[in-house]
Amino acid sequence: MDGVSYRMSFLQLLFAASFAFAQNWTVMPLIPPVNPLAVRGPYPQSWMDQGVTNGSLNSGWQSYRDGSKLTWTGFFRVDGQLFDWMGDRQNYTPAVQKKTIFTSTKTVIAMTCGRLDLTATFLSLSPIESISYLGVKVASNDGNPRQVELFTDIDGEWLAQPDQLVQWSTTVGDVVTHQFLPQNQTQFGEVNGRLRYGSVVYSTEQDPGLTYQAGAAGVVKPAFLCHRS
Repeated sequence: MDGVSYRMSFLQLLFAASFAFAQNWTVMPLIPPVNPLAVRGPYPQSWMDQGVTNGSLNSGWQSYRDGSKLTWTGFFRVDGQLFDWMGDRQNYTPAVQKKTIFTSTKTVIAMTCGRLDLTATFLSLSPIESISYLGVKVASNDGNPRQVELFTDIDGEWLAQPDQLVQWSTTVGDVVTHQFLPQNQTQFGEVNGRLRYGSVVYSTEQDPGLTYQAGAAGVVKPAFLCHRS
């Protein structure tokens, strides 16, 4: 009986905490301290901090497991209008978050970009592969056809320290893959929780409407934002 009583009290505390930090959208089943976005082993990791960003996917940058910043950016262009749906880009119209679902393997976030509904699913599932997945679904919310463009990118912060140079490469086939690694690697080396060896891979399936580019953030992002994608 004591064990049951203790567990019930613990659950009550969790739900009380979730209501105390209630947001302007639905959260299920409760509000965790952080939401996992890409978490496969200790390197690398991407978390959405509930306390710093109020849980919104586009009100702050993601963080590494030690709390340092990671950059994972997402934009939509809907009928010519730009919306920021992931990351901290305050100069653009923010997508409106509607719902967050958190489980042991995934975080699902529903948002609206004007007349477009989107659902972003961040999945870290495979027990044998260091792979995380991002899936994005969109639908018109008024029944009319929409012209939609999606932009997403990551940068060298996912692997490198500020004092490290990274080397990029792009492989194109049925899958388009951007890969980067520290230019000067130290086998099994680690500094401040970041690896000094290995690589990060960012991939998507080839598609007739797909465009891609690897380069400086000040070049790549404006190419999309200024509609030169």
